Amino acid sequence: MEDWLKQVKDNWNKTADSDWYKSLRTDAKIEALLNDPAKAFHPTVYALINKYFPDLKGKKILLPSSGDNHAAFAFALLGADVTSADISERQLENAA
Repeated sequence: MEDWLKQVKDNWNKTADSDWYKSLRTDAKIEALLNDPAKAFHPTVYALINKYFPDLKGKKILLPSSGDNHAAFAFALLGADVTSADISERQLENAA
């Protein structure tokens, strides 16, 4: 792997365990997402999703750079079949 790519990957893996990212994975944050999946998106983004895909059941979504995975969880809660991808294995492990 090229040095610059390894540095990027290592930095994101480190960030995945930072206090800031941990603050996005609290029980309260996850409960809020379970109660209202739309909270994973900016209101304008959610309005566009809802306008063009009012029913996500059975839709396949690839979510690159999925980060905290709130959008992945929200899409799944809304009925989509979601594949989450990220350069950071730690992000994906934390999401699992």
